[in-house]
Amino acid sequence: MKRIIIVLMILLITMGVFNMDIMGRPMTDIQRKMVGQIDYGINVVNGIVESENINKTYNCYVAGEPVIYPNIPTFSRNPKLQPGDKVTIEFINGCRETPVILAPEDIRERPDTTPLTVEGVIFISYWIGGVGYIRSFSADGVLGTTWVPEDDHLLYNGICVDSSGNVFYVAFTTPHKIIKYDSSGNILASLAVSYQVQAISIASDGYIYTLENTTTDNNMIIKRDPNTLAIISTFQLDPTKSYWGMSFLNDDRFYTVNGNDDVIEMWRVATGAEIAQVAVTASKTTLASLAVAGSTVLGTDFARDPWWVPTNLAAGEIDWAIGITRCFSVTSKDGFFYVLGNLVNLGILYLGKYTEGGVLVWLIEAVEAGYYPSSVGAYPF
Repeated sequence: MKRIIIVLMILLITMGVFNMDIMGRPMTDIQRKMVGQIDYGINVVNGIVESENINKTYNCYVAGEPVIYPNIPTFSRNPKLQPGDKVTIEFINGCRETPVILAPEDIRERPDTTPLTVEGVIFISYWIGGVGYIRSFSADGVLGTTWVPEDDHLLYNGICVDSSGNVFYVAFTTPHKIIKYDSSGNILASLAVSYQVQAISIASDGYIYTLENTTTDNNMIIKRDPNTLAIISTFQLDPTKSYWGMSFLNDDRFYTVNGNDDVIEMWRVATGAEIAQVAVTASKTTLASLAVAGSTVLGTDFARDPWWVPTNLAAGEIDWAIGITRCFSVTSKDGFFYVLGNLVNLGILYLGKYTEGGVLVWLIEAVEAGYYPSSVGAYPF
């Protein structure tokens, strides 16, 4: 019995100390801690202001979300927010339908301190006012980083991307250059070449391939080291023809367009042999950019909407209009096509995502006033 009494007394003393600790601290501190544990672990995220509305609400990118949240109000009496500002967004009562931007004085310490980043997987190059730019987007069309490359770009087939998100870019200068950037725009390698680079592409083996007209021969396919850009090996297409575009399948086969004979040709790198070809309309074999997704190869032409040819080369040419009147470049990723182009005389560059069957997934204004020549690239395998 004495032992039971002693245990009960210890419990009562412990509870009393705990209650005294609570009573001795301001209730607001306890509430703030509880709110921090519940609210900020679940309902508060980082964001970036995309634009301001007339009614003093803001459109924002929200961490972890592929779309822009429109018309978000703020608790701040004098927000002075501008596009690009980082903000803290709270979902009232945990509801994603009721976001609000917290005023600076309302921002408390929380576990969610990861800054909002958009992983760039689709990269475009373009011109504005005589200056070249490279810009990235997520697979959902969310804008990522933008930077000015070392030299201007003048090719419709002048950009490709490896599995790590590094960008290989052809600069049309004298001499020509191939420049490798990381996904943030930092130069990793740069190589001046004495040849005219017609197209650049990546194969599933990780090597970079360029289609070049050299000082001695036209239409050389050159295999390059992805780290140094140095030449590893070469083989030659027909030197008397004009070739445009190059896109690899998930092996050593690739497609290119023979503009002289109005055909798409399939080649094998290992043997340097042409495997097959299919005829296409003559007007669709100039300035062609190629990409492969699933069983379909898509080419874009400067003067017309895209044209389609199945990779088995059995069904021939299939037209498909996408509503972009001038299509400069195409790439593929994860079974989808990404087409870059604009509307004649309007100057706006549009980036569209399409399924292998030609169904539009989304279409965005990628650049408000971009002009050709422009390219789009992604890692296709």
